[in-house]
Amino acid sequence: EEQLLEVLSDVGPAISLGRPGEQLPYLGAHRIYVPDADWQDVILQWVKVARLVVLRVGDSAGVSWELETIPSLVTPERLVLIVPKSEVSNLNKYVTKLVGRTVQLEIKARVPLFHQSLAALVSFGSGWEPRAISFRMPVMIFDLVRPYRPMYQFAFQSIFERLGVPWNRPHFNWIHLGVVLAILSIMAMPVMLDLLVFLYRRTHG
Repeated sequence: EEQLLEVLSDVGPAISLGRPGEQLPYLGAHRIYVPDADWQDVILQWVKVARLVVLRVGDSAGVSWELETIPSLVTPERLVLIVPKSEVSNLNKYVTKLVGRTVQLEIKARVPLFHQSLAALVSFGSGWEPRAISFRMPVMIFDLVRPYRPMYQFAFQSIFERLGVPWNRPHFNWIHLGVVLAILSIMAMPVMLDLLVFLYRRTHG
């Protein structure tokens, strides 16, 4: 979440509701805590003024209410759904509920270079036509500190452009590539030494 919100910070500051009773808030959006009886009113106020509404889909009563309520309060380009891997099989159910008609979206399987819990995002055209964009790691971008950031930057490119938000292309990080190559070289040294010893023994009997 932290790296995703770093990308979204170009749109504006991110806020979300905190879970009642959580001892340690997750890193990422600034969390607001309100009484259980007030959370829906708070969400409605935020949605009306937000430049972009990002909703992580899931099987809960709260998300179900948001899917039914939010579309009447925002224009399509201001809403994005985030799809965890665990909810890919339920994606069409969620989007059908949101747009009010049957949809058939397909998320292409990707082989991640790092472990990732999020599979894709869904954005919408002017008539609420859904479009699924799979999260995938760019092969030629090395970022050891924030490995997911380039992935989110590319996925949100078209959304930023529609909102008129400047989009910054991720840059190739030669320093991080050098670190990776150095680590691989160190890991390969024992194998190379064993090979040299083997060749020497064969050559000298």
